[in-house]
Order: sequence, then structure tokens, then C-alpha cells
Amino acid sequence: MSAPVGPLEPGTAGKINVIIATFPLKGRYKKDIEIVTNDPERKDIAYTVQANIMEILSIMPSYVNFGQVKQGSNYVMEILIANNGKEPVTITQIEANPAEHLTISPHQRFSLKQEQKKRLMLTFVPGKERGRVEGSVLIKTDMLRLPEKTIFVSAEVVTGK
Repeated sequence: MSAPVGPLEPGTAGKINVIIATFPLKGRYKKDIEIVTNDPERKDIAYTVQANIMEILSIMPSYVNFGQVKQGSNYVMEILIANNGKEPVTITQIEANPAEHLTISPHQRFSLKQEQKKRLMLTFVPGKERGRVEGSVLIKTDMLRLPEKTIFVSAEVVTGK
């Protein structure tokens, strides 16, 4: 926050700049700003700054839980990537791990224009081992401030019947 340099004479105005560092914030934001003055009638002035902060690159869902999955079946979940920014974003690489359980399609490079969305299909293939499987999808971008995003994935493999 920056305030006017020097005192303000009675009846004059000044400008206060408020900068909100929004990364990694998202959603509704509210901040109260208190200004202390030497005015005997108004020693304290309070202002509220409100914003709805959107991610430049949003991914839904941000966490994938396949729940209980049966051996011998494939499970598919849709993932939606949206460019909410003003500049095109290139997804340079998409990697699903562990590769023996997770695949993502498409997994090749693509670009999203402003307000463009793309659907990805995440497939989970249970192995022969029962139990919990943890994994992730790593999405790399050409953005300096957001070089990558990770979607965490989980499933519990149960005996198929």
C-alpha cells in the first residue's frame, strides 16, 4: 500500500494505492484497510476492499477420488481445464503417474485461447493388488507465474465380483 507523500492540507484530496498479491489466493477476498489521520474529527477511517479472484488456469476437479474400484475394470473421470486469463496459455506437457494405473487423453501439447476450455479424460486401471493407490497428473504450462499444476488422484482397489 502506498499513501500520499507529505501531509494533505484541509479540503484537499490524496490517493492511496492498494495492491493485492492474489497468488495463490482464489475465490472471494475481503480486506479491511485502516487509515490513521491527525484530523481531530476523523482520526480513523476504514475502507473495505473486496474482490472475486479467479485462477488464470482453472482445473476441475482439482482432486480426483475414484473411490472403491473393482479389479478388472477401467474407470474414467473427466477433467476440465479453462483459461480464465487474457492471454493464450499453452499446456506443454501432461504426465499421469503411476503410469501402470493412470492414463490421460489427450496427453500432447495444446493451447487454450482466452475463455477457452478443454476436456481431458483420466482413466484409472486397477492392478492385481488390492489396497489404496495414490497418484497424480502433472500439467506443465508456458506461464512464468504458473509453470505447473498438479491434480492428486486416489482410489481403493477392491476384489471384483
